[in-house]
Amino acid sequence: MRRRTPTIAALLGITQREMSLLLRVTRAQWSMYELGKRNLPLKTKQLLAEMLVFLRVENKGPKVVQHLIEQQELKKKCLEKLLRENEYQLYVIGKKIAPIESKYNSNLVAIGVVEYLTTNPPTTEALDGELLSIISGRAERTIRKSGLADLTVLKMKEELLQQEKLLLGSALNKVTRTLQELRDGQLSYS
Repeated sequence: MRRRTPTIAALLGITQREMSLLLRVTRAQWSMYELGKRNLPLKTKQLLAEMLVFLRVENKGPKVVQHLIEQQELKKKCLEKLLRENEYQLYVIGKKIAPIESKYNSNLVAIGVVEYLTTNPPTTEALDGELLSIISGRAERTIRKSGLADLTVLKMKEELLQQEKLLLGSALNKVTRTLQELRDGQLSYS
């Protein structure tokens, strides 16, 4: 699929109707001109040329810069809010992971201890086989109920949140730099 080339009106950030009103031609005349099927009066072409020069030199006045600053500040607030939300979600998921990981590991150890005691019985006293079976059964049921699969899902979510945190931090730094450049007058358009 071929991409459409932006129209002159779109480049200037105005609609076809607004463009035709500015140039004092009908919308149909303007549309035909954009399609290359009609010419415009000389005065209209001169005004259009002035508008396009504005685009080329990117001469942004104080009002435009003020709007850019306001929008960048809103963007910064939005990113800061998203970053706080992300940090909260990381905290919550960390709180979920810790007990599941601890429970998983302790149940693995319990299964290992029962296996060791079953295969290497102590020489001094006989152990209750039924008790060992109960301990092993409980540990295995707990692992099946909330084992490695659940832990993996939570760890993947945690990793995604950490990546999101990096992206948000990077975007926030970029917005902060852009705002500083706009305020210092080093950047006229963003």
